[in-house]
Amino acid sequence: VRFLLRVEHPLVGLSQLSQSHRLLQGDSEEVLKTLPDRSVHCVVTSPSYWGPKMQVGAGELGGEVGVGEYVAKLVRTFGEARRVLRADGSLWVVLGDGAHDDPSLSVPFLLSTAMQGEGWRLQGAHLWEKGKTNRDTVFHFTPGAVFYQDATTPEVPSVIRLARPAAQLQAGSQFYAYPTELAELAIRRTCPPGGVVLDPFVGTGTTLLAARELGRAGVGIDISERELGIARKRLGLESSGGIKMLKAIKGSPSTYDLRVLSKARDGRFVVAGYASPVIVDQEGHRITHAALR
Repeated sequence: VRFLLRVEHPLVGLSQLSQSHRLLQGDSEEVLKTLPDRSVHCVVTSPSYWGPKMQVGAGELGGEVGVGEYVAKLVRTFGEARRVLRADGSLWVVLGDGAHDDPSLSVPFLLSTAMQGEGWRLQGAHLWEKGKTNRDTVFHFTPGAVFYQDATTPEVPSVIRLARPAAQLQAGSQFYAYPTELAELAIRRTCPPGGVVLDPFVGTGTTLLAARELGRAGVGIDISERELGIARKRLGLESSGGIKMLKAIKGSPSTYDLRVLSKARDGRFVVAGYASPVIVDQEGHRITHAALR
């Protein structure tokens, strides 16, 4: 198994996430396996739509053969997010019916049913009206009956009326993003001040922008190098030293423990795998096995 992971420099343990924002590149389901248990307070995400007309890169969400495969992928990913989420945390999912021609195909309904079948509790299904006839569903799931809510902030309304932002241009690339105001509604209500917000399908970084605006830390995951490049620019992370690349190589574990990830003085990277530590260079090539110091 080859697994690509990008970590925003400087490399720090996830115990320090309360002071930072991080972007990780890779398949969300796999990258989530590297994050510590109960390390985030709130998950807010707007996954890519599914539909036969969607044009996505290899391995990207939305390119599945059928809607059942798409929903199953989301459910598996959110299952990994559940382990990372605190027991009193919340998961918010903004989801539409996607780019297909069958109005009777309700992707949000299929996801809600599947999630509740996995033990998630549905706390609310809000409508985001982004146009006269264009709506998405904003689901609020929790892993348990008791969850954090800030009683000093307004409840998320049952109907959220926010226009979809116009296409934006960043470094010559056009992209669409959901409103930061929508993410802020969820974060204010269900993530405590100083908490950590996770977006497993971060795309161009809207959720992390909202988290930063509200004084919360953020972790964003996405498989698309292009979209993460836009996210880095929107978040102003380009000046932090760039992105360092690590690859799982043949004979090594397919996932790495980010809690003990560190940067060696000579510029090489020390990676603690679940089997044994591996030193790799910036291109992911094995150098030698060594004990972490």
